[in-house]
Amino acid sequence: MAFSCQLLLVLVLLLYSVLVYGEDASLKAILASAAGVYRNASSIPADISNDMKTQLARTVLVTGSNFGYINHVHNFKCFLDRLDFKAVFIAMDKHVHDYVTTRLSDVYHSHLWLGTAGASSDVHEGATEFRSAQFHVITTRKKEAVLSIMELGYDVIFVDTDIAMIKSPLPYLFWKNVEYVHSHNKICPQSDEWNFYYSEEEGNTGFYFVRSSPRTIKLFQAAIADAPKHPGLDDQTIFWDVMRSKALTDPKIVALPKCRHFEHNGPVRTSQEPPANYLSKRKKNDYTIEYPGAPSDEKEKEKELVVCPLDGCVFSAGALRGVAYAWLEDNLKNRKNDTVCTVHANYLKGHLKAAALEQHGYWLAMKEGHDHSNNCKPYTNRYPFKDK
Repeated sequence: MAFSCQLLLVLVLLLYSVLVYGEDASLKAILASAAGVYRNASSIPADISNDMKTQLARTVLVTGSNFGYINHVHNFKCFLDRLDFKAVFIAMDKHVHDYVTTRLSDVYHSHLWLGTAGASSDVHEGATEFRSAQFHVITTRKKEAVLSIMELGYDVIFVDTDIAMIKSPLPYLFWKNVEYVHSHNKICPQSDEWNFYYSEEEGNTGFYFVRSSPRTIKLFQAAIADAPKHPGLDDQTIFWDVMRSKALTDPKIVALPKCRHFEHNGPVRTSQEPPANYLSKRKKNDYTIEYPGAPSDEKEKEKELVVCPLDGCVFSAGALRGVAYAWLEDNLKNRKNDTVCTVHANYLKGHLKAAALEQHGYWLAMKEGHDHSNNCKPYTNRYPFKDK
């Protein structure tokens, strides 16, 4: 009898550990397999530094969706194939998880993400409308997944599946002491700088690089905690409202006008800051942002989270709608720039995303009858643009 009770106790404890730690253990195994970004070591550029190799070893590329966007999952895979990249796939429902695991596991390492509440029924399999309840759940889940990955010590390159990743973004992402590198929604500006403090456009949460640190973890925790208060908003608006809020003091955001290496103390910092009395009010939002001065002591320096924007032409967002693509082309010509890494089909709904990507040559996924194929069309490089 005593033996039976002991056996029952062991089984109960084992079941408890599976329920509590199983998902964490599964995610750890997936991250270990996906770390390094490149599928094959032979594809890593021979001239990259040892520091870059060390950085890649702790970096994972992450994407995710529900089954409603399986066509975009296929298209994004085509671009991953071209770069010989691999990715962690955050599956928002069991159907897409089973599909990706069965058919696309050569590129995607799928993890079924049920959210922190573990309620799989919250996510439907169909396509979602912008700012709908389903959109809110799915985009919040993506943030939860990235947070969990950071808590396990990995840095994350997050890319939405409606992005055409034409060239490797890696040379643009890793900067000394910069922990959040983001795209933004200003369509190919004439300048490669972007002002965090008073730009009307938000940063874009469809493409970003984030380091795992106490500061970035606190930022994501704050944004996720704020999401239930705003069910009618999207994750991007919520995240950037939190980032730009005066109430956010730990971490303390230090925003650069363009990406570069950063020193918390020293001439690199002080020579490129706005004047000490710099202060701007964003009329669109009801808060004031102050540009932080140099940290007064080591404790204050530990709170600083340095962020920087990617070039809005090289990492394009919003340019596939209406006449915006002509702006992208014209401004690239004016800047004599022939490099574009990513093109994001944001601000478009449903089938219009795929249609816009196809119209401009960014739809590589093929079909066999009514079914999706693992084959891809070759990509024809449109850059540099030719005069019409």
